[in-house]
Amino acid sequence: MPEYFDIPLIIEKNEQQKQPLKDFLLQTFNLHEGKNDNIHHEISAFKNVIFTIYEDEEINFIEFCISIPKCILHKESFDKDFKPIDSLIMRCLKGCIFIQSVLCSYEMNAYYIGKLKKIEDFNPIVLSHFPIVYSKDPVTGLFVKTINTAAQDIFV
Repeated sequence: MPEYFDIPLIIEKNEQQKQPLKDFLLQTFNLHEGKNDNIHHEISAFKNVIFTIYEDEEINFIEFCISIPKCILHKESFDKDFKPIDSLIMRCLKGCIFIQSVLCSYEMNAYYIGKLKKIEDFNPIVLSHFPIVYSKDPVTGLFVKTINTAAQDIFV
């Protein structure tokens, strides 16, 4: 099992969205760039979380990546194991309306996200490469969680 479970929050590239999300993560979870000894959350298991902001001049989106070390998910208890992560993601989605999508995987995000240049490239085909995706329903505007274990074996 890889060392980190990555949770990239994808936003459109502009300062009017970047700074509010950065501020939200700091105020809500005490999450700052780099290694975080403890973040404010319901469980104490979120220790040594790494928070990185990836942005490039040639792309029109920003990736805010929360990497949780030693995150283990069991098939038999997935709902219970994933609940704290789901809670963190849902708080982010409710607290920051700029988020376009959330992609979860064990350390494969750089491979897939690194190939993309535009936020519009996050289409259903690209999203199908991730085992857990939160994406906006085009009709309702609400986020829908999709679990696709065929994309990556996420269970121990």
